[in-house]
Amino acid sequence: MYPISKAFLELLGPNGRNRKVTWFGSMVTETGKTYEITTDIIGEGSGTLRSGLTLPFIGGAYSTSFQVQLLLRNVDPQTLKKARIELYVRLIHPMKITANTTWGELSAFTWEDLRNVTWGGSGEIYTDIPMGVFYVTDAKRAMNSIKIESYDSMVKFDVTLPRMDTESRSVFGWLRWACDACGVELGITEEEIKAMPNGTRSFVYADIDANIKTYRDMLGALSAVLGGVALIDRAGRLKIARVAAEPVAEVTMDDRFSSEYEDTQSRYTGLRLQYKAKAVDEYYKNVSALEDTGHVVELGVNPFLQISNSSSRANTAQSIIDSLASIAFTPFKASMPCHPEYDLLDVLAFSGGHAPEGCCGPITSITRTINGGTTIQCDVPPEQVNLNRRSVQTTGSGSSGYTSRDFWLQLASFPETETQITDYTPVTKLKANCTADNTDMQIAWTGFYILDQAATVTVRVFVDKKEIYTASDDQTAGNHILNVTTGHSVDSKGEYEVEIFVSEVPL
Repeated sequence: MYPISKAFLELLGPNGRNRKVTWFGSMVTETGKTYEITTDIIGEGSGTLRSGLTLPFIGGAYSTSFQVQLLLRNVDPQTLKKARIELYVRLIHPMKITANTTWGELSAFTWEDLRNVTWGGSGEIYTDIPMGVFYVTDAKRAMNSIKIESYDSMVKFDVTLPRMDTESRSVFGWLRWACDACGVELGITEEEIKAMPNGTRSFVYADIDANIKTYRDMLGALSAVLGGVALIDRAGRLKIARVAAEPVAEVTMDDRFSSEYEDTQSRYTGLRLQYKAKAVDEYYKNVSALEDTGHVVELGVNPFLQISNSSSRANTAQSIIDSLASIAFTPFKASMPCHPEYDLLDVLAFSGGHAPEGCCGPITSITRTINGGTTIQCDVPPEQVNLNRRSVQTTGSGSSGYTSRDFWLQLASFPETETQITDYTPVTKLKANCTADNTDMQIAWTGFYILDQAATVTVRVFVDKKEIYTASDDQTAGNHILNVTTGHSVDSKGEYEVEIFVSEVPL
């Protein structure tokens, strides 16, 4: 939920149905031409913002759209293609400032709210709430206006992925990599990522799913690893949003025009994913669920979860479904006055009228109309046909397009508490037998290590005394896990020696 002062939160409550708002913004073309957007040039009845996601609220990269008719004459619609739109709502407080107004009466406002107020009593009290940054994808001439269709920065990720490497990156590293490639600012910190499920792990992208074609597809798969979804914030930056356990606001009967609710609560108690190398369909149960009777999160073939170490794969998947342990929600649909502060996945509580006791749920779609109201809803989870809640052998997982590989795996704990690694130290050595000529193989290794200070941990992989791969991981002091996976081609069958070396360099 967008943060605003206590005074304006109260204004948006049940006593604020007559709230006064005005919409405004600007549109800047690629050539630098600026058009100011005011209610005077917005066609009557036009102007709609829509954002939504599909259940479960894990995985996926979603966009917000803005459609409007602008009363612009003598403007070539083609010049508006790719123009940048910044949109705002100005919420105006009804309080009148007089010469007798005291600072105590203004204590519920912020200094930003009072920027237009002068000492002695003049000026309106208002707050400007950003509603998003959009890019025009289509502009068409109507009779006396131009119809504009625009989307947020998520459209910049609709670019075909390059040939993917086998580098191991942290989740934050993958997000930064995608943002740098597509020219989008990252709006979440590394510390915030590390606080999410699997946020401290490193992952390799397994290029085995033909459905992952764009950076946006990849972000959707990556967000699932964190137990969230990829969205664009109001400033046009990429973020990962997750459902919270507690409501951020209460919607009373006086603050909604109409509402509908399901009779029962929903929750997710299981997760299913496919591990393609072994052609298995794996199921993981929420460890805190007394009965595994809830809905199932279907992740399919997630390219970041094709982890050859079955223990690491299980721990990663378990972290995802366990993050939903305290999330129970009642699907709803509600129509209400203008609520510019709500965001997708905000959990709202409902009371009064026919709302069930304890009714709450996350917003999965929002529709806002300029000079109109807000419609929000929390969707009903889709009906599940296959409720088989165990690991089963899948059919077709090894179909054409996937090359069988030999997987070499060795686990090692390093360093021990009393061990200080300062130079490249051998930590793993094994013989691996290749059973086919001209084989593309994968070496996967997981290290568990303890740092007494922030350091760069570097892993070097050798095959028959020849270095084939290097990976580094910058980490703070504490316990960490580093996954290293790399492909390696051999031209003849036989025995090969694999060695892993590790170094630690203080930051």
